[in-house]
Amino acid sequence: MKQLLLLCLLLSAPLFGQPYSLFETPNYHDHLIELAWGQQVWLKEQPQGKMQLFHLNGQPVFKQAFDQIWPSNFKGYLELQDGDKFYIGSLEGELWPLARTIEELGAEIKAVDFSAKSLGPVDYREISFLLGLPSALLQQTQLVFLKIDLDNSRLHREIKYLKNLKVLNLEGGSLRHLPKEIQALSQLEELDLGANDFYRVPKELALLPQLHTLYLDFLPIDSLGETVSALSQLKRLSWKDRISNDLAPLLDLKALNALDLELQGFEEHNIYALYEDSLGLTILEKFDQLEYLNLAGNFDNLKSVDFLAPLKNLRYLNLARAAIEQLPKSKKLWPKIEQLLLEEVSLKELPLAAKKWKKLYRFNNQSYTEENKSFFLISRLPKKIKFLILNGLSIKHEELLLLQKFKQLQVLSLSRVAIQQLPESFDQLKKLQELDLSHCQLTELPNNIGQLQQLKAINLTRNKLQSLPPSFYTLSQLQALFLNENQFKKLAPQLGHLKQLSQLELSNNQLKELPKQLEECKKLKILQVSDNQLKTIPLNFAHFKDLEQLLLYKNQLEEIPNSLFEAKKLRLVDLSSNPKIQFLSPKIKQLQQLKAVYLHDCGLQKLPDGICDLKKLHTLDLKANKLLELPSCMGQLQSLTQLMLSHNRLKYLPNSIGQLQKLNSLYLEDNQLQTLTPSIAQLKNLNSLDLDNNPNIKEIPLSFKKLTKLYYIGLYNCGLSEEEQDYWENLLENRDY
Repeated sequence: MKQLLLLCLLLSAPLFGQPYSLFETPNYHDHLIELAWGQQVWLKEQPQGKMQLFHLNGQPVFKQAFDQIWPSNFKGYLELQDGDKFYIGSLEGELWPLARTIEELGAEIKAVDFSAKSLGPVDYREISFLLGLPSALLQQTQLVFLKIDLDNSRLHREIKYLKNLKVLNLEGGSLRHLPKEIQALSQLEELDLGANDFYRVPKELALLPQLHTLYLDFLPIDSLGETVSALSQLKRLSWKDRISNDLAPLLDLKALNALDLELQGFEEHNIYALYEDSLGLTILEKFDQLEYLNLAGNFDNLKSVDFLAPLKNLRYLNLARAAIEQLPKSKKLWPKIEQLLLEEVSLKELPLAAKKWKKLYRFNNQSYTEENKSFFLISRLPKKIKFLILNGLSIKHEELLLLQKFKQLQVLSLSRVAIQQLPESFDQLKKLQELDLSHCQLTELPNNIGQLQQLKAINLTRNKLQSLPPSFYTLSQLQALFLNENQFKKLAPQLGHLKQLSQLELSNNQLKELPKQLEECKKLKILQVSDNQLKTIPLNFAHFKDLEQLLLYKNQLEEIPNSLFEAKKLRLVDLSSNPKIQFLSPKIKQLQQLKAVYLHDCGLQKLPDGICDLKKLHTLDLKANKLLELPSCMGQLQSLTQLMLSHNRLKYLPNSIGQLQKLNSLYLEDNQLQTLTPSIAQLKNLNSLDLDNNPNIKEIPLSFKKLTKLYYIGLYNCGLSEEEQDYWENLLENRDY
């Protein structure tokens, strides 16, 4: 998303970067993190479980290690001095203690992110300061980063007080204008105006002397005009999903070395117009200073990209989804290229110049569709390549044998390549750290797989494996193992030898038991064994002191293991679709870190009062049980946002439910409710209330009109009169949210 700016220690939704990894949940093993503008760093675990970031050359980004770095929320600012402290987090994120005020944020705070907080227009009756934020924010003059999305059409002029801002992210609001006071931000280097309502490039940008990175993504502007032409210091411009191919104003920007013109297709009527004008992109042949160019999704009818051949300084090029079969045949094509991304491009071959791409370390030519499979000449790739993504291609067996020449490979993905059997020569890839062989129709692994001693993650999902070779259990560095959707009926006890495992996924097999030796994998953080045939879990969960996620849904469990409540770091538990589970122990109160509990489609008849002690719980799914009542203490679940109670036998709700001030979704359909407690009217954040199929409900308390955020109420097959049902439905339909 952005240039390297700030490292986020944030546990909420992804905001600042995308993890470049072969796996969906890469948080618990070493992997490469994809940053903005083609830059990456390695995230590696250090002693005592700390994490550290490294450049690809092996040098650390920061001298210190950190207790937690969540890759999907990473943003690193290399120019900050080592040891500088900073904070970033949404107002609703768990790193922002509810009792903490902005006034308490000290001078060490370098960054604040409010993007996860829903901010409406400034209410001048309450505050008259910046963007509807507390006035104390304006005193945080040390801030270098501010991210916020606004419903206002204007940025308030008091932004001028944050004079040290280097990055201002206003993406996703309703802005149409910038105030002239923005010129006070004389140190601003990066500005994101994407997904707002600007119909022209704001002329106020010319007032920002240090601005070198600008985002104009998803804006209804048809011309960059003279405003952008005047930004002589601009180095990076992102104009995703543009509605024009008028790139001529950029010719005056001699400092411009990075251009992102990706078309993601959110505005299809505009995209088709650009396809018809795809020849307008040929002006790019004059931008020979470019080092980064993203043209993903830009080509439909254009069959040639020969106009890109003169770009001799390119280091990163993304031509994903281009309708081309070959690259330019220039003998000196892109001599500095380091990353070439050709996802969904049906190449017949690589040009001979590819053999001279000595700096190329990342190549991606994966395909997702049957029609777009291609034969590929691996022989023309340079030997020193480090990251090779060939998902979904038709690779000849003799070409597969050639992979052994890539001695520097660290990441290899062959997902959806019909391999069936790996060649024994795979043991030559000694530096391999991540390997994706999912959907490959494998029936076995080579006996020498244990030679890959640097391997930290392997994905073997959706194959036909029934066992692993003995040497596999000598992979002493393995941290993540994915064996979902295979044919395992039993696991070898040697699985316990993989003592570095932090993530083990075994869903959709035929397992009837787990080996006791699994207890030796004491570093496990994620254990996924759903959709198997387990009746009991013989493990002592007290050994798993770091376990955070346990997924055992769709088994045949008869009870919840008592030792489960000793895994004190658990944050998510899913035991759904185990219909023989009828009892939930009061010991659940011991799991104080729990955030989500899924117990739908079980046989529960009663909940213990101990569940009310889970202060961090935000999701509780109890659908399709046999509950007759809820504990009277339910109101103590102050963090609860979703409560799913559908398909039970409830007749009443406790009055304390009105104390759930963060609750936004309450699902009560298919119960036996007689009346609704008036305390529901106190749920000020409730936006969805489903009461379908409760025929004994004869009326809705008028006090429910106080639920100003309510936008959905399900009243099908309730006992309401047609007139009253129409009243409530019309009330919500006519609200202005």
